[in-house]
Amino acid sequence: MLFFRFQAAVSDATTIQFLGYAIDFSTPWLAVAWALGIGFALAVIPMGAAELVAFAAGALRPAGIIGPVVVSFTCGHVAGKLVWFWLGTQEARVRRPHVRRVIDDAKAITARHPAIGAAVLATSAVAGLPPFHLTTVAAGIARYPLVPFVAITFTGRLVRFGLIALIPGTFVFD
Repeated sequence: MLFFRFQAAVSDATTIQFLGYAIDFSTPWLAVAWALGIGFALAVIPMGAAELVAFAAGALRPAGIIGPVVVSFTCGHVAGKLVWFWLGTQEARVRRPHVRRVIDDAKAITARHPAIGAAVLATSAVAGLPPFHLTTVAAGIARYPLVPFVAITFTGRLVRFGLIALIPGTFVFD
């Protein structure tokens, strides 16, 4: 199933078809606003499409919009991951089976490795190993300090999404 379809409009604007909806990136403000919202949504509902959006951002034209869109997308993504971090701190209250299973997996990792350090969090944010979603919940369960969590997560995700966004530019000649 394809999530994205790219359409170049006559005015060099780009529209991305996402899950059947046309998302208009024709002005910088729209592109940045959509990126923020999509980043948040894909972090709260982790379906693995964040990298596809970062890749799509790299194909936007004019190329000057790519940086702000990637930064905005990263901000939204980190804000969305804070929901899962908070869920980790509230783990005793969660009753939904799917969410409970994710939290129990994170607790098992935390029990085996009680000190979730900056290196593990950074590696997870950049490389996705261990899975970033589980690391986020585990950081909440372990009560990792919020400010370093946000700083490490933002930096790592920005590196990841920035590198992915560079890929289309490698093959596009303006």
